[in-house]
Amino acid sequence: MQVCARLRPCTVGSENSDVTIPQIEEKAQADVVFGPDVVQEAVIEGVLEPQLQRFLLEPGFSAIVLAYGQTGSGKTHTIFGPPGVLTEHEYNASGGRPLSWGFFPYAAITMLQSLHHRGLSKRAQLKVTAVEIYLEKMFDLLNNRQSVPVPGASVRASSSRPDNETITYDSNGKWQPPQKWLGTKVLPGSSTGTAKEGRQRWR
Repeated sequence: MQVCARLRPCTVGSENSDVTIPQIEEKAQADVVFGPDVVQEAVIEGVLEPQLQRFLLEPGFSAIVLAYGQTGSGKTHTIFGPPGVLTEHEYNASGGRPLSWGFFPYAAITMLQSLHHRGLSKRAQLKVTAVEIYLEKMFDLLNNRQSVPVPGASVRASSSRPDNETITYDSNGKWQPPQKWLGTKVLPGSSTGTAKEGRQRWR
């Protein structure tokens, strides 16, 4: 896994940050840090291209690119591109390699081109999913942000839940999840007690 950090330029009227790239590399344990002056093309070539080429050339290789950050940090800019660039003109002007686009449309175009060059465009099937996870809910970005149900998302560690009335530990004293999460399998060397006993044990 590779961790990359990208700094967005400061907005008009805001103060410049004193944080340096070496500090971010150390604090976030990032493998690569892109400064605020780095253009979209350089980020795509440095991060996406190597994974994309390996995905296209090595059968069975999987690649995931995850954009993570607070609201307004530039995730949409990196993944989909700046406003107004997803046009046919931009595609033709780039000679079919629109590096001004974001990761998502650029990867889709690259894969379609690769399938076409290999004569596989009529046999291959390309499925696309774009979701946003916000406040523990998932939304389909290709369907007007419709809510997407997530199996198991309703599982919460709330003290008011019936399956949290008892707690289970293994022979080493390590807490075990409720049986609702584990099924009916009984773990060897486990012991059970009330939640009150458990709180007293860990005080």
